[in-house]
Amino acid sequence: MDIKVKKADLLDLIIVILIFSQLVILGFFGLNSVMNKVVTVLILIRIILHPHLFPKFSIISSLTVLLLFVLSVVSEGGERAVWSSNFLLIFYPFVYMLYWVYLFLYNPSFIKRVLNKSYFIVNAVMILNIAVMLIQIYFPYSIQARITGAQIDYYEDTICGLFSYGSTHVVGLYCIFVILYNLSYGKHLNKSHKVLNWCYTVVIALMNCFISLNNDNKAFFFLLPLFLFLYIVLTDNKITQKVSQYILGGLGTLGVIVLGTYFLFPSIHKYVNNTLIKTLSDFLSNFNAGAKAVGSNERIAIIGYALKKAETWKFGQGIATAYLNQSGYHNFRHFGQSDLGSFVLLIGIWFFIAILISYLYFSISIIKGDSKQSISIVFIIVLTGVLLILTLYTQCFSRTNVIITLMLIVSALHIKQNEIRKKESENNRESGDA
Repeated sequence: MDIKVKKADLLDLIIVILIFSQLVILGFFGLNSVMNKVVTVLILIRIILHPHLFPKFSIISSLTVLLLFVLSVVSEGGERAVWSSNFLLIFYPFVYMLYWVYLFLYNPSFIKRVLNKSYFIVNAVMILNIAVMLIQIYFPYSIQARITGAQIDYYEDTICGLFSYGSTHVVGLYCIFVILYNLSYGKHLNKSHKVLNWCYTVVIALMNCFISLNNDNKAFFFLLPLFLFLYIVLTDNKITQKVSQYILGGLGTLGVIVLGTYFLFPSIHKYVNNTLIKTLSDFLSNFNAGAKAVGSNERIAIIGYALKKAETWKFGQGIATAYLNQSGYHNFRHFGQSDLGSFVLLIGIWFFIAILISYLYFSISIIKGDSKQSISIVFIIVLTGVLLILTLYTQCFSRTNVIITLMLIVSALHIKQNEIRKKESENNRESGDA
């Protein structure tokens, strides 16, 4: 990756390299906690050096989230060690995302150079991880990340390649980023290379579908189509519609292959019925199950349980009364595996809404960059739904490795948006000349 860096951009380059390294390799060695502190300190130095460059909404949203957090602590009391630990879990990802917004708004030339020069390293990481995960599938316990928390009994949840221990969702999200990034990057290639890039990306997608079947990452099969849909509806111009026809055609072909495979192979038919379809039915049946829910179904049960509590509609049961990832809280063994349930129960519905809106705004700001072009309402609605799903299935707002993948995904969507803007400028210029 050959990037010409100005002196003024040196700190940004160091931060970006550290963030990416934390995601793809340092977390494997159990260094997430250390990296959170190092990267956050560097970002805060950047903020202190240029505080006037950060958008006003980011300041307003930060203060709102902080106020609601403090009110949760004050209203219910609790232990200082608990609320300070929970604060840092929320603070680190928030700062990472805030910094990413800064890069796209106020240092776009730098981050665009980084994205344009990262094709080979981004895909090399993906290929290497596919190879490692195949080894993990066929030779169990042969390669494992360092365990920094509780040990996971279910081996499939540890098939994460060179990512952090127990981060199957991160693997799926990184794959989604690679797919969207390759589709966007392909616009810069010549015709023959475009075909190769397209075929390679399809293979990557299929390989990750296979891996997701083996590491029980059901969320991948819901999130990939949703992010592809976001990629398609990013703007409402003629260029996008034309490109969308090809993408929809490809998705339609893939859909026929998937359906054919589903009906022709009994083993796959059985797996889909027992996982994806069962997941949808479980969502309804477990919403009111409370602590009786089993396994990952607790993610859904906690939400139903929380919404029945009066405290939820105020400031929660107290962010200082229990850790966000405290197993066994209210008899939920898997409490904390998703942010939606734990946030709503401990800090209240208003805090969750405030932080969701903040991340939604940050994501849209990154996608738009320094452009004044508006984003369609359909895109905003779908993106909101995607963020909700992410908080349901992952610790999206309390784990930096998850938020980094989201930062990368919206970066890929930014590339698409930027390409469309260039095309429109060229068309307007040609129309003016005519």
